[in-house]
Amino acid sequence: DFCLSRGLGDVYKRQDQQFLIDDSLLKDLELIKGSMDLKEQETQTQTYEKLVGLYGASQDACGGSSTNTIYAAAILGSKCSFIGKVADDKNGRFYVENLNKANIKNKCMSSDKGVSGNCLVMVSPDAERTMSTFLGISSELKVSDLDEEMIKEAEIVYLEAYLVTSDDNFDATKRILEIAKTVSKKIYFIGNYTLENFYHFLHLYQVTALIFRLFLYFLLCRFAIRLKLVLQIDKQKELWLLQSFFLWFYFIL
Repeated sequence: DFCLSRGLGDVYKRQDQQFLIDDSLLKDLELIKGSMDLKEQETQTQTYEKLVGLYGASQDACGGSSTNTIYAAAILGSKCSFIGKVADDKNGRFYVENLNKANIKNKCMSSDKGVSGNCLVMVSPDAERTMSTFLGISSELKVSDLDEEMIKEAEIVYLEAYLVTSDDNFDATKRILEIAKTVSKKIYFIGNYTLENFYHFLHLYQVTALIFRLFLYFLLCRFAIRLKLVLQIDKQKELWLLQSFFLWFYFIL
């Protein structure tokens, strides 16, 4: 059971805009069926306009995995709060209105310049979802955007792993964890398993990223040795050149 007397969600916020589509459209949009791709604003706008032109108005709702969790908990009677970032535009106001209707205390509306994120959810005839996501201003969540009292009031803090994929989000996440730890909160992460997230998680749990990078270099050097055997390279100098190349690759990561 998932029960909150007061829960706090923290995640990338975006408005979900759903369309029932034909699979043939995905090829035209260069999307892989069942995938979720991040898009720039211009591409996202063009895709949205094309979908509206073909299928009419979308079915809209506030979205995001943690948003959905907090929203469901609130509908079931839990007292929930939400911290995030949307712009004062049509999508942002719609998002906040959805949270307010569910009686979710929130700190989302930002006065910063920017555009609210949105996710175009394309549902195929077999119910498979393909998503095109523009993160917008939600990717700029900073420490100054947090409501520390809201965090202290929560019994459970629920975080999305996307929050560690940029420096500002990472700093905000660290601050949330610092506050939560001082008042003995339960903390839950919902994972987004990418190499970038894993790298940031090493920082988050105070395990030096140097260890990770040295391990990666070790693997690259092992690959160089195997390549030497495959190519039958006899000279140590040539092997050294291969290893030097991988060392350069390691430093630019």
